[in-house]
Amino acid sequence: MNKITLMLVALIFIYACRKEESVKPNFIGKWEAEYLVQSNGDTIFYQKGSFWPCAYAVLPFEYNSGFELTDKTNGELIWCGRKKGQFFTWSHENNAFKVNFDNEEYVISVENITNSSMQIITHQGWKYHMRKF
Repeated sequence: MNKITLMLVALIFIYACRKEESVKPNFIGKWEAEYLVQSNGDTIFYQKGSFWPCAYAVLPFEYNSGFELTDKTNGELIWCGRKKGQFFTWSHENNAFKVNFDNEEYVISVENITNSSMQIITHQGWKYHMRKF
């Protein structure tokens, strides 16, 4: 009886660890807006050569189509796939990014997270589908 109980506890522990891992994807890397979800549900895709080749101000700074999170606290803005040389600090807690740029703090809501995509809602209410490259 003790062996069965011990095995069940071990399986529950292993499952709990796997579940925790799937909820916390690796944010480190390059994230760019793939499309904007408008308030009516329509989408605007960002593709090279299209009328809208890049997003505008995914993060509430100057022109940017996304960001590269270089480590657990630092990041850099991206515009159309290229780094801008504009840096910020960040943290993630309770499904939100706190982003600090030029002595201003912004909170960006994060939803539908996977290891290669996420949707964010900016402080202005814009919803972007982000893709990790």
